[in-house]
Amino acid sequence: MTREVEATVEQTVFLDVAAAAAHVIHLDVAIARGVVVNSVIEKGLDGAKINAVAWNVNAMRFTLTDASTVDLANAKIDLKGDEGDPGAKITSVAWNSNDMRFTLTDASTVDLANAKIDLKGDEGDPGDPGDMT
Repeated sequence: MTREVEATVEQTVFLDVAAAAAHVIHLDVAIARGVVVNSVIEKGLDGAKINAVAWNVNAMRFTLTDASTVDLANAKIDLKGDEGDPGAKITSVAWNSNDMRFTLTDASTVDLANAKIDLKGDEGDPGDPGDMT
C-alpha cells in the first residue's frame, strides 16, 4: 500500500502509521527549492501504548498499557505559551427584541440571537388553586 502526501514547506505532514497496512513506509518530503529527502521507515515491534495521562505536579505523566509510567518533566511550565492580553468583560446585559445583548467594557456588544425563544424552558404544571374560604 503506497500513500502519497504532498505539502509545502509551511505545512506539517502527519502520517497515520497505525493505519498503514504495509510493514515499510516510504516517505518523500520536498524541502525548499525542490530538494527531496527520501526516507524509509521500517515498522518496529509493537510496544506499550499510552493508556492515561495526568498531571504529576509540573510533569505530565503518561501511564502505559504495561503499567509503566513516563514523565515529561516540567511540561506544565515549559509547554505554556505567553499570556495574552486580557479581554473585555461584560458590563451589562439587556433584551434587544428576542436577543440577549451583552455590552462589554470596550463598549462593543455581543448578541445571543433568539435567546428569549431558544432558552425558554417548557411550561410548568399548573399550581394548586388554593383554598378561598
